[in-house]
Amino acid sequence: MDKRINFFKDYLIEKYGEALYRIPIDLNASCPNRDESGKGGCSFCSEHGARAMQTMNSTTTQEQITDAIKFAKKRYGAKNFMLYVQAFTASFQPESILIYNKLLLDNFKAVSFGTRPDCLGKEAYSYLKQLSEKIDVWVELGVQTVHDKTLKLINRGHNYRCSKTAIKKLNNIGVNVAAHVILGLPGESNSDMIKTAKKLSKLPIKAIKIHNLHVLKNTKMGDEFLIKPFPTLNEYEYTDILVEFIRHIRPDIKIIRMTTESLAETVIAPTWKMNKSHFREYIIRKMAFEDAYQGDKHTKRTHNELLPEKSTLDGSLTIWSDDFKEHYHDKAGALLEAKKKFLEQANIDKLPKVKLLDICFGMGYNSLVTIDYALENNINIDITALEIDKRVVKTASELLTYNTHLNWQNCLKSIAKNGNYLKRNVKLSVLWGDARHQISKLPDNFFDVIYLDAFSSQRNSELWTLDFFQKIKKVIKSDGVLLTYSSAIPVRHALVTAGFYVGETPAVQRERGNTIASLDKSKILSPLPESDLEQFKTTRGIVYRDPFNVWPNKEILRQREFAIKEQKIKKFDIL
Repeated sequence: MDKRINFFKDYLIEKYGEALYRIPIDLNASCPNRDESGKGGCSFCSEHGARAMQTMNSTTTQEQITDAIKFAKKRYGAKNFMLYVQAFTASFQPESILIYNKLLLDNFKAVSFGTRPDCLGKEAYSYLKQLSEKIDVWVELGVQTVHDKTLKLINRGHNYRCSKTAIKKLNNIGVNVAAHVILGLPGESNSDMIKTAKKLSKLPIKAIKIHNLHVLKNTKMGDEFLIKPFPTLNEYEYTDILVEFIRHIRPDIKIIRMTTESLAETVIAPTWKMNKSHFREYIIRKMAFEDAYQGDKHTKRTHNELLPEKSTLDGSLTIWSDDFKEHYHDKAGALLEAKKKFLEQANIDKLPKVKLLDICFGMGYNSLVTIDYALENNINIDITALEIDKRVVKTASELLTYNTHLNWQNCLKSIAKNGNYLKRNVKLSVLWGDARHQISKLPDNFFDVIYLDAFSSQRNSELWTLDFFQKIKKVIKSDGVLLTYSSAIPVRHALVTAGFYVGETPAVQRERGNTIASLDKSKILSPLPESDLEQFKTTRGIVYRDPFNVWPNKEILRQREFAIKEQKIKKFDIL
């Protein structure tokens, strides 16, 4: 399969045989956008001018290089390096050029200059052209946005035309250009940010460095934010716009980075709880779930990745998820599960109008069986479905050709294309993305019935945590019911801990029953077995936790294993 994102690191490996690691240096320069005392400048810029954290305590240039190389070797096993002139603005005065030439004698394979488009005079272009004949030269140009209104608001000191002119001139002399942009600048909408992607893709840039806005302490923007806060992007919101941004970036443009790094104690907003490695994993998975590729909106690329299918014992089809390493249904049967574990326990014919939340829509069996029943019995039903993987719905629309009261294929094709379906007394709409984020958009005390049909707690623990159940508790009605196939002890204990009354529904092709939960005790007709309640008190009953609702599955499992070990140690100490 083609790579979904054209990473700069992959380009370096392809060109040099291995990655080049950046060695950042700060020549103690300032910025033409600041006065002699260092005041002024862009409203978002810190007093250090984005100096690399690993060299923050270094003094001389040589110390910076030594410390940065030592850091890169220890952390990444680095062997080859690229000199990176950063912090504030690289200048091209004669004294600076002498320093660059001296530093480049240390066998760097490439050099990158971080600078502003309004700091490139004739001397700069002349030097960069000559240098590019000896070594690979990159200029990382602070564009930030294509919107002049925003550039003025953040006191950038130049307009977009200035950036465009510099990019074209650098390209004409054979210098590689990497544009720096910031997503989430105050006053910019999603469409504004996408416009930046579109305009930059029409220019001869070779790479792009994407930052999410950090509002920092001791900056003009930080002071303004404390007086009058403006919206900033959390992990999920940033991911949504970043995916769209990447999809509008020309496919050949290399992406150097996708997030900002700042010292935690300097950040006012936003406060992220997802670390860098988790975010990188999350964005790549989101691109896969949406069957998205860098530049597919730019080039109008058509693609339709279908997932592998398999028959179940009742003759219905299921498919395999390589991301979660499980089939969407057990071997007993997809249709059987939908009818016995969900529809028959929902009792929707007893309600005047049904508000149903289908968490993990998947192939659609649970919702479509329910719609079919509603159409047959003239029941008004409004279904909101949460689903992370658009590919599964596309695949299901090709495979499921049932035609009862509902034409399943037509319904699924409508959902895959438009995210919704409407017929007579039935309405269905899908919110795409991580259920932990999407459920926060839903109204409180709204749903009569909730289906929870995530993958197993070992593969998809994100949706079996106490913290996620607390979110479900907010959106379910006081007399609503939650239905799920899971009978796992940590899951049932988490539901009880979240404040639900929890019981069992009849077993389907297995010994243990399925699970029902409600805030209304009268809805629980069959209580949990006494053996389950006893196991709640043991290490088996330790619940899955995700306190910030951003942790990946492996981290949630790791934290639970840690809690189990801690409890065993405490028990041993007591004994």
